[in-house]
Amino acid sequence: MPRQAKKGLDFFPTDCGIFSAKSDLKPLMRRFGNDGFALYMHILCDVYSSGYYFRPENYEDYLYELSDDLNISVDKVKLVIAFMKDRTLLDAFSLDKNTVFTSHGIQIRYVEAMKSRKRKVAEIRGEYWLLSSEEEAKLDTFYNSTKNANNSGNIPDNSGNMPDNSERNTTKEIKGNERKLNESNNEVSKEESNKKKNQSYDEIFEVFCVASCVKIELIEFIRHLQINGIVMVNSRLEDLIVKLDMLFGNDEKAKADYIQDSIRRGFKYLPCEVQ
Repeated sequence: MPRQAKKGLDFFPTDCGIFSAKSDLKPLMRRFGNDGFALYMHILCDVYSSGYYFRPENYEDYLYELSDDLNISVDKVKLVIAFMKDRTLLDAFSLDKNTVFTSHGIQIRYVEAMKSRKRKVAEIRGEYWLLSSEEEAKLDTFYNSTKNANNSGNIPDNSGNMPDNSERNTTKEIKGNERKLNESNNEVSKEESNKKKNQSYDEIFEVFCVASCVKIELIEFIRHLQINGIVMVNSRLEDLIVKLDMLFGNDEKAKADYIQDSIRRGFKYLPCEVQ
């Protein structure tokens, strides 16, 4: 009897640009910090160890397992998962309809990882499959091009005929290259930091997916502060949005009422803020 092919992965590839400004995870990490990143990675491990999707036996129990493993509240787990659905890091229909954790990105990376087992898309595809025929065609093309690239072993290795000029790389040159690299990295870091500081309030609201009713009250609160000679810096606004999420979850009306009540009482700081 032939051995059944293993569906899950022992490890999965991670993009080196995962912490870059353009990363899909950047909004998640801005809003929930390390908790958001850890929760997403935990879910990915559960998915890829099973295949291209994960369906827990009991959804509510699984949320408590995530909460215990990561030492964060169940309410926050639910909040982060809701944000992942909004950002398409998880497929909302699959999760809401079938309590299945998966997404287009998850399935694409799974197919690419399975190429080492010489498995094509048609051999992998099953229930809860999300990829279109066009996406499948691109992945099959990727698979074939990778397989052809593996034939590079037939090309003779003539490197032994090449003179060794490594001694020409002096210590001074190496240090100079390291200095240039550090300067370049520092410039990128400064540029990203300045960009974040110079974000408009509207850009922050968009990044954090702030509901319109909450946005209106936050703008009024910012105006209230300005009248009292206080400037709402971006970092404070971001922290405030996260703390409102922690207090009220997805209840946008409760957030708006909370801010409105604070304005009426003449508070220069919302009660949930660390003064």
